[in-house]
Amino acid sequence: MANVRIDALSRAVGDILENYSDKVGDALEDVIKEVAAQAKKDLAASSPKRTGRYAKGWRTENTGTRLAPGQTVYNTKPGLPHLLEFSHALRGGGRSVAQPHIAPVNDKIPRLVEEGLEKRL
Repeated sequence: MANVRIDALSRAVGDILENYSDKVGDALEDVIKEVAAQAKKDLAASSPKRTGRYAKGWRTENTGTRLAPGQTVYNTKPGLPHLLEFSHALRGGGRSVAQPHIAPVNDKIPRLVEEGLEKRL
């Protein structure tokens, strides 16, 4: 008789934890999508070439799974973000001026995800 009660309690606790896990997973997936969209907007606004194809080239892509949600923010001009962020050698000699615009946005992302999860849970 005691085993039946323990089994029922075990199943009830398991169900509660499973429901909470699903709720946290859904919230995390939604928050990551929202933060990626915000990062895309921030990158377009802080891009050195704000009116050109570079600023308009920021995209988001779902790179996660159900168990490990994730988004990637990238630019359609491969290599150019790195050159602008860290400077590069110029054709006539010398170096260009570094224009850090990705690092500030990247530093805000963990805080934004944490705040978003706290609001939802």
